[in-house]
Amino acid sequence: EYFADVHARRCADDAARNEFIGTLSYIVNELVENAVKFSMGDSVEVTVSIEGEELVALVSNPSTLSSVDFP
Repeated sequence: EYFADVHARRCADDAARNEFIGTLSYIVNELVENAVKFSMGDSVEVTVSIEGEELVALVSNPSTLSSVDFP
């Protein structure tokens, strides 16, 4: 929410700000939900950063398995 708020302050009005925060929250939530749903390990890592004018969100589920066998 912090990252959304920082960028949202640049929005012209409250409606644009609320739309931006809602959209960003939805996207990050979907990424986390899918990482948890399809995780092969015990954890999900979320990294969010600001790089210049871009907000970068990385959601991953590192596996502790050395290999995966599919039928």
